[in-house]
This record gives sequence, structure tokens and C-alpha cells, in this order.
Amino acid sequence: MGIYFPEKGRIAHCGIVEAIKGSFIVCLEGNTNVAGSREGDRVMRKLRHRRTIAKFSDWL
Repeated sequence: MGIYFPEKGRIAHCGIVEAIKGSFIVCLEGNTNVAGSREGDRVMRKLRHRRTIAKFSDWL
């Protein structure tokens, strides 16, 4: 999945979709933190609403 950052004019954070649960997407993301920063310090499982994700794909 990719998250679009308007101030950068591009997708500037990405992750791996683990599951889709209704309107939410469970993602595994690196370089993040509890606050959701893309300048983080760990790999985390994040629950994000679909409308916050610019792009995602199911390649399986």
C-alpha cells in the first residue's frame, strides 16, 4: 500500500497489506512509530482506514 503526502506531491510511505477488514486495512510498515510518522524507528502492524491509503494492490 502507499500513502500519498500532498506536501511532497507523491506517495512517500509504503507497507505490506496483511488483511482487509471492512473499511480498514491491516498493514506491516517499516520506518514508522506509534504516532504514524514516516520518519519512525521500527516496524509495526498498523490499522489504517481505506480513505488514508492512496493505492494498494492484491497480487495474489
